[in-house]
Amino acid sequence: MSFLIYPTPKMYPLTGLTGLGGGPGTALLKSAAAGGGTVDTSAAHFWDFSSNNSSPFEDQVGSLEFTTNTGSMATGSSSGSYGNPPGWSGGYGYIASAGSYVQTAANACFNLSGDFRIDCCFYNPNNTSNAFMAWSQGKASTEAWYIYNASGSARWNSANSDYSGRMGGDGEGGSSSDPVHNYVEDKWNVSTMRRSGDTVYIKNYVAKTDNTGWDQAPGTPYSNSCTGTGPDGASDGGFLALNGWTHTTNGYSVDNLAIAWLAYYTNGAKTDDPFVPGS
Repeated sequence: MSFLIYPTPKMYPLTGLTGLGGGPGTALLKSAAAGGGTVDTSAAHFWDFSSNNSSPFEDQVGSLEFTTNTGSMATGSSSGSYGNPPGWSGGYGYIASAGSYVQTAANACFNLSGDFRIDCCFYNPNNTSNAFMAWSQGKASTEAWYIYNASGSARWNSANSDYSGRMGGDGEGGSSSDPVHNYVEDKWNVSTMRRSGDTVYIKNYVAKTDNTGWDQAPGTPYSNSCTGTGPDGASDGGFLALNGWTHTTNGYSVDNLAIAWLAYYTNGAKTDDPFVPGS
């Protein structure tokens, strides 16, 4: 009898033993120590871009991986002297130039067909008048899912199951006089997008003054109807991109962006504050 041994918390097969590719010496092992405690194991997907993680572009809980243009992000970086987000250590992923981005391969992205929550922890030193997306999921020249900044307010967009159009409802809301929980420049922020049933909610958080946790960002939380089925993440060619729009790699990207971590949860009813390691 033979046994397959999977490390925890990530169930990751020894590929050289399962016949799924590779050979002796090519097995990828991920243990509970991966990320040095900076991994939220309650997530279905989680990336830790600090120096605590020896494989920063690999999903530390699931099996997604950033594979394209990874050289544009310096991981475990202290560039910009941004410090660390609450509970964090080891720096962050740093993208120096607008137009630079990191992507997953096609059909290696989030399952957005039902309920979910996506949290992205970032530091953007640029003025909120700058157009900006920390992440997006879609295809070139198609509709996509994302939160973005436009004229000082946070907005969002949806895509249907094959990215050929929008789902019912989107987040074209907010104004510069009452920003919809937009990011705060020169601070660590977490943008959250979640879908629960036929409603999508966006809420942004900013690090507390003492850096012990997260406060709601200024402005008004936003929600809107969103009916239909989104993309399943494993078909129709969709991919994830950091620092910009999948529609065009130059769109909505900024200089000097830091991303510490990115998380995806299957629980669309998750309303607690963002992840703080050790809390």
